[in-house]
Amino acid sequence: MKLGNLVLLCAIVFLCSSCTNIKSKKVTDENKGKIMSEISTSKDLTDNDRQLLAGYMMRLDLSTVFQGGKPSIPTGKTVGEMIEDQRKWVAEEAEKEKAEKEKRKS
Repeated sequence: MKLGNLVLLCAIVFLCSSCTNIKSKKVTDENKGKIMSEISTSKDLTDNDRQLLAGYMMRLDLSTVFQGGKPSIPTGKTVGEMIEDQRKWVAEEAEKEKAEKEKRKS
């Protein structure tokens, strides 16, 4: 019976690792092509998440885009971390803009 439990445990671990949420996947040079295709088809991402991720990629890869290249996904972070970084950046920029408007009114 113990061998059966071990086999069952291995099967569960395998299934859970193969259906990981895209947001928890870390982008590397080796997997970024695969991650990009998963992003476009993933049901784990909302439209807002995709927009934030696209904005993050554009912001970090702006020089390549201006030279006619395509934006690529940066490596070293998870997709979720990139989305959160962009969400924070957008909020900070909105605060800066609000402060500038208030400053001009004074």
